[in-house]
Amino acid sequence: MAPSAALLESFDNAGYQYRQVLKIVREWYSHTYSHLCYLAHADCEDVASESRQFLKDFRNEMGFESQSEAELVATILGQALKRGKINKSGEYYILKELENDVGQTLLSDEDFDIVSEMLRRFENR
Repeated sequence: MAPSAALLESFDNAGYQYRQVLKIVREWYSHTYSHLCYLAHADCEDVASESRQFLKDFRNEMGFESQSEAELVATILGQALKRGKINKSGEYYILKELENDVGQTLLSDEDFDIVSEMLRRFENR
């Protein structure tokens, strides 16, 4: 994870590319939030407790819920599942990250199989 100063510098230097930087930040929120939700329900109570506390502290310190910024991956997932295919390479990379994330909380087993099949079709096109 890059330090926030590096991210802010990238954003400041992005100019017209600011939307891409924001998209990257939203992806990070999405994947990180998914990890924290997984850890918040871990068997190890110390880890679970720390994860829940982090999310609570985040809300108190930042003034908004981490989940409110974590909708990008869920939105892209929903759109791809509805279409039954991946249209763009950006969608591919987001869903590939989700497939590789053993702690992800967005996909049911059935949806995981569907997404995996869509990823293979996109790779083989």
